[in-house]
Amino acid sequence: MKPVIRTLSVRVRDKHASVLNRMAFDVNQVWNAANAYSAEFSWVFIPEVGYINCGTSAFELMKDLKGIRKERGMIIDSTAVQETIAVHGKARKQFNKNKSSLLVLRLHKRQ
Repeated sequence: MKPVIRTLSVRVRDKHASVLNRMAFDVNQVWNAANAYSAEFSWVFIPEVGYINCGTSAFELMKDLKGIRKERGMIIDSTAVQETIAVHGKARKQFNKNKSSLLVLRLHKRQ
């Protein structure tokens, strides 16, 4: 017997739009903070040698940005922050860049 696959279509009501917009804004703020931190601390100056590129990993970013939710009063949970930083680290590693310009999570507004 062949399995039957069904697709469920769900429409998000307009009453949830403000919360979803706030969550998207918070995720964007986490992405921007991780991007700024990794770009700032990727080049380290060593006397008599010069600048050495030591890229920050996603684990290091998570340690350094662990208090960002309380600082900025975000409504997203800690797993969303960790996932955003992990995706940011993966994008940086994939494209071999210290500052990632790839924004995976976008909010599409209805018109």
